[in-house]
Amino acid sequence: MKKFFSSLIFIAVLLLAACGESKSDKEVVSDAFKSMMEAKSYEATSDIKLNLEADINDPFVAPYIQMINDIELSLDTIFDSEKELQEIVVHFTGTISPMTFSLDLPILQDLSSGTMYIATDSLVDNFGMMFGLPEDIKGKIIAIEADDLDGEFINADEDIEKAQKVVLDFLNEKSDDDFSKDGNVYTVKFNEDDLVAFVHALLKAFDDEFTAQDLEDFKQELEKGLEQIDFNQFEVQLTVEKDELKAMKFVIDVGVEDEGESISIGLTIDTQYKSLNKAVEFSIDPENSEIIDMTELEEIMFEYMYGF
Repeated sequence: MKKFFSSLIFIAVLLLAACGESKSDKEVVSDAFKSMMEAKSYEATSDIKLNLEADINDPFVAPYIQMINDIELSLDTIFDSEKELQEIVVHFTGTISPMTFSLDLPILQDLSSGTMYIATDSLVDNFGMMFGLPEDIKGKIIAIEADDLDGEFINADEDIEKAQKVVLDFLNEKSDDDFSKDGNVYTVKFNEDDLVAFVHALLKAFDDEFTAQDLEDFKQELEKGLEQIDFNQFEVQLTVEKDELKAMKFVIDVGVEDEGESISIGLTIDTQYKSLNKAVEFSIDPENSEIIDMTELEEIMFEYMYGF
């Protein structure tokens, strides 16, 4: 009997310990996002959908709205912190009358140097005639050095860390009431005040030339502009399994009314993550490709367009 009661006490202690270690919805979201920030490598696929609806007294607007709604846009991202490389493949299908584009554009960035490498195949197929890109540069890689950007180069590695820190701090400062759970899907709700605070924090983190008065003036202008917008939905949904972020969906639905006309804007960015901290492969390999620098590219385009 004594052994039986000892076992019950032991089980009770374990249960109490487990309860004490349980995380709040906010902590799960914060920890999952932090684990993604600290990941050495990953792959991600993001589907982006923009939906516009308008009640406007201008018949010429409708075709442009339909054109935007028909666009198919997705991004494949591959990241490796040890190699200091990040690749984004842009998949775009859309019609800008009378032309239809189907673009699959890989862009590799060396985060240590800022050099960007762009595959030429899809550029030539879609914009060759328009921008003077001949068929014989297909299979080659365009290299854009940091110096080619006239001082506009951003230290991607450093700024990614800055942006991630702003997001993490922002999540940690939100009220627990803004977090909810349904199964393994955690939802974080936002409002207009959150948007103002987040943009304010980004500006402060990325540009130390802003004075306190500059930031306050911008904040007031943003608040004034947002008064004209109705936020119907503004949230982020995160799928978390075993403390690991598997998917993240950003959803925003806003509306604007003015003088009897209205427009609603819906944006969804649905990202699926995989290969967290596993080996990843890039589609662009600068070391084994023929490289065209910006000077060579300008010469090729000039010769193609003008014949000399």
